[in-house]
Amino acid sequence: MKQSQQFWIQGEDGKLEGSLPDVPKKGGAHEAVKTSKQLNPNLAKIRENLKKHKNSVALASDKNTAVVAQALKGEGGKMPGSTSGVSKKGNEGDAAKKNVQGSSFLETLRKRIELKRQNSLSLKAKEIVEKAYAIAKKEKEKMDVAYNRLKNTPYGNIGVDKYYHSVAHCKIARLGYSGVISSHAFGLGKELFDVYKEHFTNPKPFSTLSKVKDSVEDMEANEIGRQAGIGGDPSKSCEELCKGQWPKSIPEEYKV
Repeated sequence: MKQSQQFWIQGEDGKLEGSLPDVPKKGGAHEAVKTSKQLNPNLAKIRENLKKHKNSVALASDKNTAVVAQALKGEGGKMPGSTSGVSKKGNEGDAAKKNVQGSSFLETLRKRIELKRQNSLSLKAKEIVEKAYAIAKKEKEKMDVAYNRLKNTPYGNIGVDKYYHSVAHCKIARLGYSGVISSHAFGLGKELFDVYKEHFTNPKPFSTLSKVKDSVEDMEANEIGRQAGIGGDPSKSCEELCKGQWPKSIPEEYKV
């Protein structure tokens, strides 16, 4: 047997047997349709009521929209303001003018936010420069202590400053992008100042050339330290990364 979508079962004789309550067990197709209408006497009325309700809802929505639009427009075609700082009544020209003023305010606000962000970055850069200066100063003090330790020894102090140069610039480079810039600026500025001072204060001949050579070596040590700070093992200290810059002829026990 074959079941239809109407819950009727068609037998071999072509007759339809009802599978719903109160339906004749045997009958033709016209009887099945008739019985279906008898079981659903209010179906057409329900559909009609649903259609009316849908139309009523749509009509009410249109009316509400019109009422809201009229309320917003107000008397005489004027539009009340809905934002603080906007006049309560005005025509479309006034509204456009207020929109322009609002856009100008937002642009001003955006510029102020950007300026504040730049000031924040400037303050951060300033803090890094101050930290870089403090690092350089501390390593200079360590170098002076090492010089004093080596003063009365047979080792001398040649090359000791290269170690402290590299350590200082390694630590400064680890402060980040601004630290790397500070490292370049401090290193170059110091060496230029040293050469200038040597040229005008030391009367010995060829002293300036000797100082230039020493300054070039100092800047090479700066670069070694800088690269160690940027690409060296972050788990190791700058002292460990730059230990190769300590003079081999001087025992490490004099290192500060």
